[in-house]
Amino acid sequence: MDKISLIIPVYNGVEVLQNTFIKIVDFVNNFDILDQIIFVDDGSTDKTQELLQNFKIQNEALSIIVCGYEINRGKGYAIKYASKYLNEKNNYVGFTDVELPYGLSKLKEAQTNLSKYDMVVGNRENKNERQYSLYRYIMNKLFRLFIPKEAWSFKDTQCGFKFFRIEVFQDIFSRVTTSRWVFDIELFIIANIYKYSIYELPVSIDKKLLKKKGGVSLYKHSFYILADLFKIKQNLKFGVYEK
Repeated sequence: MDKISLIIPVYNGVEVLQNTFIKIVDFVNNFDILDQIIFVDDGSTDKTQELLQNFKIQNEALSIIVCGYEINRGKGYAIKYASKYLNEKNNYVGFTDVELPYGLSKLKEAQTNLSKYDMVVGNRENKNERQYSLYRYIMNKLFRLFIPKEAWSFKDTQCGFKFFRIEVFQDIFSRVTTSRWVFDIELFIIANIYKYSIYELPVSIDKKLLKKKGGVSLYKHSFYILADLFKIKQNLKFGVYEK
């Protein structure tokens, strides 16, 4: 079965990386799914780079790539940057958050569904439980009021668990124009324009990793988020994604 290249963006990950490394080693020792792991250091100012390099050296049997740059540019930029390191012999590629909040076991389902769909995206909207804090829940509801109507049909645009056929990944990210909080919205809009098929895979957050607040602050980031959403709407208006 076709294997997966996994991209993991990292920004100041010292506090979580050791646990992430343990999860990765345990997973690859039990499942032959991952062919390549690409860590992208998104301008960290702590010892993230050192930890990543040590992990690579200590696990030579794994195909690990550590790359990055000095200035923090955002998760979307980091994922797009990783595309230059992809092993194009792998048919599938995707990304997840550095804490591995959804675990790695869902990669098996992602792999299976990518044989039938162009994209597999995580969906945290479980009717039986709210998988994030009240603050994040309210933020998400407010955020959805401002996103373009072209993305309304997707239940959970911001879940950090997304996988693609490699040619679809390359096509979509070649058209993405934002780098931080709303690049996921562009992914869905571009996929919709080009009629890529999408499977929404139910995922659950490890309750140990639940946070009262996410990395997004209404006070600090709202202006930049709205500016990027405006940019996306302008892109739609002038047909930027179709050029």
